Amino acid sequence: MEKREPWEKKSTFSALSVYQRILLFLLLVMIAAFTGLAFWFQSHPGLVCIGLEGKEALLVRSQAGETVRYSGKLDGQSAEFSVTGDTVNYRWGEETYGPYQVKRDPTARPPYDPEDPWPSGQIGVEVRREGTVVFRGGYASPGRMLNDYWARNLVWEDGTDYDDWTPGIYATTSTGEIIGLTGSAANRTVHQPQLYTVIQVAMGPRLSQRGSWTDYIKTTALAVFTVLYVLLYKQLLQARMNWLVKDREQAQPSDVSVAAALVAMLLLTGAVLLCYLLPLTKLTPV
Repeated sequence: MEKREPWEKKSTFSALSVYQRILLFLLLVMIAAFTGLAFWFQSHPGLVCIGLEGKEALLVRSQAGETVRYSGKLDGQSAEFSVTGDTVNYRWGEETYGPYQVKRDPTARPPYDPEDPWPSGQIGVEVRREGTVVFRGGYASPGRMLNDYWARNLVWEDGTDYDDWTPGIYATTSTGEIIGLTGSAANRTVHQPQLYTVIQVAMGPRLSQRGSWTDYIKTTALAVFTVLYVLLYKQLLQARMNWLVKDREQAQPSDVSVAAALVAMLLLTGAVLLCYLLPLTKLTPV
């Protein structure tokens, strides 16, 4: 009986098929590309804003001189907060809002009430727009808990909640047209910023970023495992056969085992791509 050449005789790379080399190329490109993206996203945190449809957007932070900017896309248009000292301006498309002057004022903080402890510990602030006071009361930084309660974001000086979508805020377009929620502009949507966000950017917001190092490291570990599997799957199958048959030198895996291994490579490569992409849809606090 003619002896067959041992199945794993060829070198690892020369034994790769075109299919395997394509998968290997894709995996290496993904590792390189998403490594670059991970470093870029981690070095470009920003402010999370919520649009009119409830969708989150990340306005990336940058600084030029004394002016800090948070810019990105919100509700299909470019949006930007610019902060210089205690003055905040906001632009959405051609509409501009502000300037707002945000100042700390301890006397504006709501008084402590033992029966309603939520406002306690907040920062007293006063916000003016073009010289007119639009808010005076307490402000709590995002995610802060006070006295075992989630802090209310904004509270008027008398302790009542502030409605952050109060009508009557207007905007000025690039042509100088003033639009608002009443009158001839009633059929238009005004993208005024939430006052809470205006105070945040002035006080120093809680920054977020796309994805996280934890997700990136876990996915890269999966990608490296998949690369090794593509390179060494024959050796792995041979090692498995060594436990099942006596004639190890002549043993070869079945066509079904080989086909299953090749399908597994494709599924693992797809899983790597999904695991790289999905975390980038999440905004993670820095």
